[in-house]
Amino acid sequence: MLYNIASAAAHTMNPYFYRWLGFGVGPSMTSADLTVLWPNSDGTFTHSRRKATSYVMPVPIANQTPVAIDTSSSSLQSSTVQITFTRAQVLSESSLNAQQTQFVWAFSSSKPSGEAYDSTIYKHDSSGPFSLDLTKALTDSSSSDNSTGSFAQGKVGLSTFDQMVIAHAVLMFAAWGILTPLAIFIARFARNLSNWVRIHYSIQIFGTGVLFFTGFWIGYVQSDGSHLKTNHQIVGVVIFVAFFVQVFLGYIIHHFFNPNRTHRPIRNWVHRILGPLILTLSFVQIPLGLEDYGAPMAANIAFYVWLGVLALAFITLTIRQIVIARWSVKSEEDM
Repeated sequence: MLYNIASAAAHTMNPYFYRWLGFGVGPSMTSADLTVLWPNSDGTFTHSRRKATSYVMPVPIANQTPVAIDTSSSSLQSSTVQITFTRAQVLSESSLNAQQTQFVWAFSSSKPSGEAYDSTIYKHDSSGPFSLDLTKALTDSSSSDNSTGSFAQGKVGLSTFDQMVIAHAVLMFAAWGILTPLAIFIARFARNLSNWVRIHYSIQIFGTGVLFFTGFWIGYVQSDGSHLKTNHQIVGVVIFVAFFVQVFLGYIIHHFFNPNRTHRPIRNWVHRILGPLILTLSFVQIPLGLEDYGAPMAANIAFYVWLGVLALAFITLTIRQIVIARWSVKSEEDM
């Protein structure tokens, strides 16, 4: 929102929870008068006026005083942040009195290096331009009559970044929340099937593998150079490497299988233990991703409900397996 208050303008930014938000007056990053804002762990907010001469990190300018954060209208919640700040309409760096004033915006999921205005900020996840005719009155009746311009009220479409994150999340959940548990359940509870091994590795390679690599590639692209900066990114790389190791072990076990063996080889034990460990790590990974993106609490609740369903299914099938085994032993003894 942009409001006219005497000779000052107030801006309200209320997106999903990102680590920093950028707003600039001008047609592009390299020519705009930039204001970067971010929330701090103590509930305060930092504003930083910056300038960029090329497509690198904008540097703070000497004059920071024309911008002031309105703490009464700014808030930090679990999934959203709202920041309101005021600035003079006319500054040496930019003016808000012209028709069709051009603006730029940006946001990042990477937290700045500190709370000071000159802290290092990391490259934005998404950005873009827009323009407003500040000489026209607002059409929104809820705003005051002395407003010079505003966004029209209504739903805003998902950005490219949002679309990529959602695609990444859907693919990864399908891979690790559905297909991998299914493959493990088959290996543990469906060994009576003559082709259980083929079903198991087909799901892992052509199901989990394809979705996992596609989702990993999307995550790599949308991070745009900001790799290994969050716990979610670090754990993702660990899972990526572990998955390769697990698939390789599965191939070795299948290729060198000896039906006349008298004991289970170490590689089999490693494969059997590593699978559930990777799955457990992926279950830790999903909430980390939801936290990074600032997903609503409903998404976390839905995930934990699904986790409960999987746990209940595992317990039920384990009890069933034990009962069947005992009945088999009893039947043999009766014979």
